[in-house]
Amino acid sequence: MSMLIKMQRGCEDAERLDLLCSLTNLSKNTVDAIKYNLVNGAKIELSAAIYDIQVPNLVRSINKINETNHIVQQIIDFKKQAHDFQYSGKVDLNTGAGIYKCTKCGKRKAEF
Repeated sequence: MSMLIKMQRGCEDAERLDLLCSLTNLSKNTVDAIKYNLVNGAKIELSAAIYDIQVPNLVRSINKINETNHIVQQIIDFKKQAHDFQYSGKVDLNTGAGIYKCTKCGKRKAEF
């Protein structure tokens, strides 16, 4: 399981942040303040003041984005570990099912 690594001020990609924010119900104003902090590198207090948001609310929203990012990263890690079955071009003569082999570990399965 991956560790929660917090997003860093001024170091995040705007497009990735937009995708993460789309998974939440944060207002456009809050998303803009988060982007100003995490993409442009502004301090939290300045971002909150410019977008008329209370600092504790902005911090809570950034924490929510960090949690969302962590879940997305866990899904990516899980996908990397999952089997990648490819059709081997062979058929099980007893059942007529196609034989699939994992390209990562060599595990085989039969599937119709």
